[in-house]
Order: sequence, then C-alpha cells, then structure tokens
Amino acid sequence: SLRNSPPDPRTRLDLTPRNRSANRSVFPVAMDSKVGLIIQLNGVFVITVLCLLLSRSLRLTALKYWAIAWPCLSFALICLRLAFSYESLSPLLLTYYYLGEYLFGFVLVAGCRSLDGGWDLRAKSQALIVPFIMLAITLPLVSSDLDSVYGVHAMVMAGLYATAFYSLRKLKLHTFGWK
Repeated sequence: SLRNSPPDPRTRLDLTPRNRSANRSVFPVAMDSKVGLIIQLNGVFVITVLCLLLSRSLRLTALKYWAIAWPCLSFALICLRLAFSYESLSPLLLTYYYLGEYLFGFVLVAGCRSLDGGWDLRAKSQALIVPFIMLAITLPLVSSDLDSVYGVHAMVMAGLYATAFYSLRKLKLHTFGWK
C-alpha cells in the first residue's frame, strides 16, 4: 500500500528562504474558508458603501434598490461567518444567511428591472418574496450542514442572477453615457 512505502526523496521540501517559491508547486497552501469569507465580506462592504454614497448623489430607482440589496448580502455573510463559529446557533444563523442572500437576489432583480424607469416594486411584486422566505426557513430544518443543502441554495441564487441578467437585456437604455 502507499501508506507503508518510503517517502520519495524527490518530493522532499527544502524550507530555506531561497527555495520557498519553488516549494509552492509541491506543497500548496490551502486557505481556510473563514478567511475567504472575510475577504468576500470586505469586498461586499466596499460595494455597499459605494452604493449608499451613489444613491445620495444620483437619483436612480435602481440605486435605491441596490443600496438595500448590498447590506442584505453583508448581513448574510456575517451570519454565515457566525454560523461557522457558533454551532449551537447554526440553524438560526443559517436561516438568516439564506434569507439575506434571497433578499439580496430579489432586490437586485428589482433594481435591474427598474433601470428602464417604468417599473417599481409594488405589492403584487413584493409577494414574490414569500416562497424565498419559506425556503430560507425550511433549508436549515432539512439539514444544519451547509454543504448538504448548498446545491439547492446555489440553484435558487443562479435563478435570481439569471433573472437579473435577463431583465438587463430588455433595457432600452444601453449605456450610462459611455461611448
């Protein structure tokens, strides 16, 4: 078996400073998922601040929706980070994570649809969020393990992103002034 075989001398790591860069291809460093999540949260935070500042100076309905959407995603990522650290609160925090992500996607679609100027989020449109709320509550009840239900969550988010992209295709306004 491979466990009992002697180590291959060609794969021995030389940890002297001059050979560290050569060892990276032999011994890759894996990044912790918590670190990746914090990096993602920092990027989302920057976009959140940018949307909030832009919504104060530009009076676009889409920016109003996006200024709501990005804090929802920030909240969702904070809940996910906390769910990794506090396993006893994981089902509750995962519910908030899913809810924040679905609110982000829903309001992102609303912002993209409102770019043409003739669409606004009304009571009939707001009722479309109810299935997403029910799914956000149900997914942690099915399993408190994020990996086991992440496929369903990813498909829902992909559907929201595809809807946002499709609504951008129908725009009459193709540019904000760039030629």
